[in-house]
Amino acid sequence: MTQENNSKDNTKPMLTEEMIAGGIRDFMLKRYQDYKKPWDGLNEAEQRSLSIELGERAKELVREAIRVTAAKGFPVLTAKLEQVTVKEGIKGVLQISQIDPERHTLIDAVGSHVMVICADKEEYYGEIVDAEITPDTPVLFDNSPAGKRVAAERADLQ
Repeated sequence: MTQENNSKDNTKPMLTEEMIAGGIRDFMLKRYQDYKKPWDGLNEAEQRSLSIELGERAKELVREAIRVTAAKGFPVLTAKLEQVTVKEGIKGVLQISQIDPERHTLIDAVGSHVMVICADKEEYYGEIVDAEITPDTPVLFDNSPAGKRVAAERADLQ
């Protein structure tokens, strides 16, 4: 179930919870199928690599979801405000990526009135706790949750 975007072209579906969850699920399933081993069967480097890859993909999808949600159907360009000059009015200088998908919308708007909304994107992006990676060489007296779990598993085997 998708809602139509309110922009001029009305052809792009609005990003929905199902689309975000499906994108994350599909990517993670593909990566899991590629490894053909459970997490505990991966060595430290494989765990770290998979954790980083999944984390980066999740960030991409969340950024897109935030961008689409904040836009409410309007084109959105992410820019760095480099300079503001106050004289007879206020003039701002923005730095925008040359590959921003909406760059042409901005270029086409030169000379017309546009609405500028200031939102600090950092409010939406917090820090993520790193995934728990099992070291290849166990640490002596490891009191972390993973260390305690490994110690308990070893005790059960004896």
